[in-house]
Amino acid sequence: MPEEGEMESGRPRTIAVGVDSSPESLAAARFGAKAAELRGLSLTLCHAVCPPATTASSAWQLARVQSQLRIAPSVEVHTVLDQLSPAVLLKEIEDDAAMLVVGRRRTDRPEHSILGSLAAQLVASVRRPLVVVPAGWTPPPWTSRPVIVALDATTEANEVLAYACEEAARWQAPLVATHVVAPSALGEPELSRRAVHELLAGWKQDYPELTIDVDVLVGEPDNAIIEASRRASQLVVGSPRHPQRRRGWTDSVSRTAVRWTHCPLVVVPRND
Repeated sequence: MPEEGEMESGRPRTIAVGVDSSPESLAAARFGAKAAELRGLSLTLCHAVCPPATTASSAWQLARVQSQLRIAPSVEVHTVLDQLSPAVLLKEIEDDAAMLVVGRRRTDRPEHSILGSLAAQLVASVRRPLVVVPAGWTPPPWTSRPVIVALDATTEANEVLAYACEEAARWQAPLVATHVVAPSALGEPELSRRAVHELLAGWKQDYPELTIDVDVLVGEPDNAIIEASRRASQLVVGSPRHPQRRRGWTDSVSRTAVRWTHCPLVVVPRND
């Protein structure tokens, strides 16, 4: 039998969640528990012991979070306590995880949350999908809210679309591929719509059971995508590129959405 967190046949075996004593931490753990159930993986709750906290008090916090979760009987739960910083702790477990999940405090008091700044530290460097869950999130009792995937003209779409299609299928939700054009771009909305439809043609063949739609918005990308997240079950974007790479508007959106999105944000790492 593999040890806790060990890989089996090279495949990630757990959903890793960063946990502290905050409400957004509980929201992240709820998302992680549901994701573990849908993927058939274990759930690992990770807590960084930050002085003056003690290991005993941190263990109590972990137990308290776990007691408030609805965890499917099939999901095995592990806990990790360490005196590493939260970012380093999650990076340590990253290779064993299918995704990393952290919470995000409501934007009126960002300075009080360890996890609030953690997402910003991880967003450009993780090798696994990073999910940032806003405080107060609970698993929706319906599947009508779509998974929205943000695509721009420079997006290497394969990784982002592959994740979005798989996730929409798991949650039995429709998928909406969303592109934003500037108000001054005369005629571009229709051209963009056609281009996105062409991009999605192969994915529709691969996922015939999945409802896939296209939404071309006119406006400033950050604001348009954040507003669209109000009606989404998840928002999927690509991770920010290296500064020397060509950058598109989804780079800006991914950084902005970490702080402002109204639904869970998934940042999918790029291979570039």
